[in-house]
Formats: sequence, C-alpha cells, structure tokens
Amino acid sequence: MPQHRPVDVDLSGVHHLDHACRTALRNWAARHSADGTEPVKVTSGV
Repeated sequence: MPQHRPVDVDLSGVHHLDHACRTALRNWAARHSADGTEPVKVTSGV
C-alpha cells in the first residue's frame, strides 16, 4: 500500500485473531503510519 494513501482496516467481522497475526498487523500499521502520513484506522470486533 502506498504510504501517502489513507487506509481503513475493518476487522469487525473477525471472530478470532491469533497473537502472530495481531502482532504483524500492529507492526505494519505502525510502519505505515509514519510521521507525515495519515494513521491507519483499524475497526476491531475482537
């Protein structure tokens, strides 16, 4: 995903997110939300 584009991640339909996947998603969101870019928005159902 290009860093200059806003990203909305909707996890509201997800019933389970294992530790490895959750960690990978958080790390990616942190990298993608670097200074000068719009932060990744995560809607979580879990």
